[in-house]
Amino acid sequence: MLTLTSPAFRDGEPIPKLHLGPGHGRDVSPALYWSGAPAGTKAFALTLTDEDAPGYQHWLVVLPGVVDQTPEGTLPPGSVAGMGTRAQGYEGPCPPSGLHHYVFTIAALDVFPKLRKGFDVDELTDAIAGHALASATLGGTYQPKLGLRGLARKLRG
Repeated sequence: MLTLTSPAFRDGEPIPKLHLGPGHGRDVSPALYWSGAPAGTKAFALTLTDEDAPGYQHWLVVLPGVVDQTPEGTLPPGSVAGMGTRAQGYEGPCPPSGLHHYVFTIAALDVFPKLRKGFDVDELTDAIAGHALASATLGGTYQPKLGLRGLARKLRG
């Protein structure tokens, strides 16, 4: 069974500030580790989505099937980074308000999809359709603090 973990946070816990996006943190991708890839795995597709902002993509990556981790702040050689909603590469959580739920997903693939650097989510979806052998998820949360301006707006209502 494929599993996905991070030393930065546990499933369902808040994502640390280091890994939050522009204006919220340092925008450094967390280290991720996976195990249990099925035989025949040639590549992995890694995504980060915001479940509370439908369609928002924070990270799209295709990784070689011989790796089992992404080090903090970098990708292994042979990886291809896609274009998320606003950025190529990792864009950490940065919602305007409210509690948001983020899901890292790793999918083991039986092919290494031919994608150009900067591919989008539709290209990734098309390229991996029918090629996923297994998948695993890791969830995290983030809720920005209101700050003085946000608190004043909320009080004015």
